[in-house]
Amino acid sequence: MNKLKFLAAFVLIFTAFNFSSCDNEPLDSAIDPNPQPGCVAPTSFQASNFIGGTNVNLSWGTSSGATSWEVQYGPTGFAIGTGTSVFSETTNVTITGLVSTNTYHFYIRSNCSENEVSSWIGPISVGSGLPGTPGGTTGGTFRMRIGGEDFVATNITAIKGSVLGGTFYFNITASTSSKVITLMFQGTNDMTSFDLPSRGSIAYIPNITDPLGVYVGVPEIGAEEETVGNATITSEDMVNKKVSGTFNCEVLLLDPETDEVLARKQITNGVFTNIPYTID
Repeated sequence: MNKLKFLAAFVLIFTAFNFSSCDNEPLDSAIDPNPQPGCVAPTSFQASNFIGGTNVNLSWGTSSGATSWEVQYGPTGFAIGTGTSVFSETTNVTITGLVSTNTYHFYIRSNCSENEVSSWIGPISVGSGLPGTPGGTTGGTFRMRIGGEDFVATNITAIKGSVLGGTFYFNITASTSSKVITLMFQGTNDMTSFDLPSRGSIAYIPNITDPLGVYVGVPEIGAEEETVGNATITSEDMVNKKVSGTFNCEVLLLDPETDEVLARKQITNGVFTNIPYTID
């Protein structure tokens, strides 16, 4: 995973995708009595809605100097140190054994060495009555073609948040009974086109029973091209809170130990139409 350190260069100035400072994050950093200034907190921390009623997939952007990451979760409002910790050497993890009628908070921090950790980032919420609830929003469509197969979502959740004056982000999670995709993009209020991954992130799980089989939209190590896709807002109804747009992206399945590309898929004809969203 050290090979992915270069992705820290894509950390954005404005939004939800950079949670390392209080000035530009939509989520509150948890109080940590021993954060190390040299250890950088993760970016792009995001959660899927419930998958199969019991699982939640978490993903985040790599952080400079990190060798692993610690996720801590528990019931909404739990105190850091009293939750359940899960460690990962990759930038995603699937939390299992949850109850979809409950609500949960998730935090994350970077581990840079045995005695060096970053501040906690979070919480992000999943559960009943919150964004990420099973059933998602009503109305709207989300479809794409990936690896030559059609994907048509049966469950869609969308969130819009604002960070600082004149900036915003969208987080869209779409799923079927066995697959899930999360799409995030951000920018200033005058922007409608967003290059990935510099202005967003995308993750695709083709089989929810395989938590390691996550395709992510990142450049291949050593590749000259840094942009792997694009998301575009084609229309937004701010009165009724609905958004439409298009997207395309190449996503890679990486070996968690070597970062070798094990497989790649091309997302084409990505379209979301009249997706209702909630305000974060």
